[in-house]
Amino acid sequence: MANKKLYDDDEPNLLNVKLNDNSNDNKSISLISLTSELLAEICENLSPEDLYILSTVCKKFREFLWSTSRYTQQIWRNSRLKFLCQLRNPFDKEILSEQQYIWLNFLGNSCQFCGIEIKERSEHVIWEFKVLSCHECLENKTSRKRDLLLKKYPMELLSCLPSAANIIKAKFFFTFEIEEQSYYLTDEVNEKLAEYTALKGIDEKDLWLKNKKNETNKFKQCINEMVEEKRNEFFLDIISKNFT
Repeated sequence: MANKKLYDDDEPNLLNVKLNDNSNDNKSISLISLTSELLAEICENLSPEDLYILSTVCKKFREFLWSTSRYTQQIWRNSRLKFLCQLRNPFDKEILSEQQYIWLNFLGNSCQFCGIEIKERSEHVIWEFKVLSCHECLENKTSRKRDLLLKKYPMELLSCLPSAANIIKAKFFFTFEIEEQSYYLTDEVNEKLAEYTALKGIDEKDLWLKNKKNETNKFKQCINEMVEEKRNEFFLDIISKNFT
């Protein structure tokens, strides 16, 4: 997708548009020089895929279109509602931005870690970790709860971090085993452990743990609602096909 052009070779370059004034002199104006307000107006009629392609053009566009500001979130939200109206984002932007949600649900086609192509997106999205990953990278990037506890990671820390169960682990060639355990993103655990240990005093640590636990519970609730909604849509689709 990253190789897709923003415009065709036989179309005018949108980044360098010629304007005619009253003196019949040609003036050149670049989209890169436009203000954020004018750029937002241009983005109003772009699909999520077009917004993503535009964000790859230059640093300014990327900073603007991947911002988590309310302004930019509204641009992506409007695009989703207009072109992908079937996608309902149940997450607050503090938990999962519009860009992340659209990427995981619609635009993503490769592992975020190694870049390998992923054909069945729904089988590789791990919502608890907000990632699109191949099985091999997921295995390398996660740690089992019991292993973390053996390494003396605080139980109170793990209890307030997102975890995923039933991660498929490769056992043999073309053979997979589903392990009924909790898994955590190793980098996230280490990052949060550093934050936690840097806090001073029991009260400060207790408040941090409480806030993290509330965030995780809210995130899990949104995931459960989304999964339930998708499950209902799946069964309704089956009923519709078989009884109409």
